[in-house]
Amino acid sequence: MNDPPDEPGGSPLPLSSDELADLPNITFSAPSPGYIVTVSTDDFDTDISTPAPLSEPDQKRKRKLLAQKKKDLLPRHTDLPAVNPPLVAASNENIPKNNPPIGRTVYNESDSAPYIIHVEKVVASPNDGATLHPVELGKFLKKYSFKSIIDGSVKSIGRRKITISFADFSEANSFMSHNSLESMSLKAYIPTFNVTRMGLVRGVPADWSPEEVKANMSVPMGCGEIIKVRRLNFKSFNDGSVSWKPSQSVVITFDGQTLPKRVFICYNALPVDLYIYPTIQCFNCCRFGHTKTQCRSKPRCFKCGQGHIGNSCSTDEQHASCCLCSGFHFATSKSCQEFKIQFLMQKHPNCILQHLSHTLIFCRPVLK
Repeated sequence: MNDPPDEPGGSPLPLSSDELADLPNITFSAPSPGYIVTVSTDDFDTDISTPAPLSEPDQKRKRKLLAQKKKDLLPRHTDLPAVNPPLVAASNENIPKNNPPIGRTVYNESDSAPYIIHVEKVVASPNDGATLHPVELGKFLKKYSFKSIIDGSVKSIGRRKITISFADFSEANSFMSHNSLESMSLKAYIPTFNVTRMGLVRGVPADWSPEEVKANMSVPMGCGEIIKVRRLNFKSFNDGSVSWKPSQSVVITFDGQTLPKRVFICYNALPVDLYIYPTIQCFNCCRFGHTKTQCRSKPRCFKCGQGHIGNSCSTDEQHASCCLCSGFHFATSKSCQEFKIQFLMQKHPNCILQHLSHTLIFCRPVLK
């Protein structure tokens, strides 16, 4: 599938003390009955801040300066040798381009509700413009009288992808194998994040192969079996050349909806942390959440923001113009405000960033 990788599952990490220390003038309001805590930032002089609103003349002046700057950069575009853009990631590792789907194809009795199913429109070409409307799918579900569908759970999560939640696992399994799906050019499957958990385990010898790690590792009672082991690599610089070397950290994919607190390997107990995917950025359109091979947008230069591939642009970093935040840096820079927002949103999924009000809102579930 040409979709961004699924979430590793599990509970999101709370903000660390270092992250909170980086945010100045933070005031915590008293939690409301819904347990919503508002973090307000008044002085936006930190890396994740946004500039104060400009007056209308200032905005016009800024737009005019940026337009003139981009116009001056146009003659610089020459057919120079390709320069590889810097890798944008939240951790030093290389990510395989095509990962085969993992996880179970059916739910079992030990899984917890809701039982989420993704329904996708089957198309011959990604650019044929086909869409899948949630109301039309709801009419299809009603026509064939599928049971145990949770009201309000049918939601669109893409142009031709919809999510459905069932209250009963057997009804969810029956829906995925129903013959009517094929006749409607639909396919139904369980999202990987709902039947697997991904954990980060440190301290594994770097010279062990993934097969050797899996053969010597066991999990506590009540936890799902190990499905996959992937070694994380780090960049090594030697005389100007870059190479990837194996680290002592591995990513373990566990079956089920429970992430174990530790695993055992050769009579050693190693702690397991929730694995968080790196922040993925497209080097074609510079947006986040997908890669260049999956992109269907027009190219945008990560150096000057114009409509061409960045590898052929001669703009240096001193004259750069970010197409994401209009800052004077490459769009692939980790100092970009948009990158920092995307990183925080991925690390803390329960955090809602409101750009206009300059407010960070952390939503917590109601305790009963």
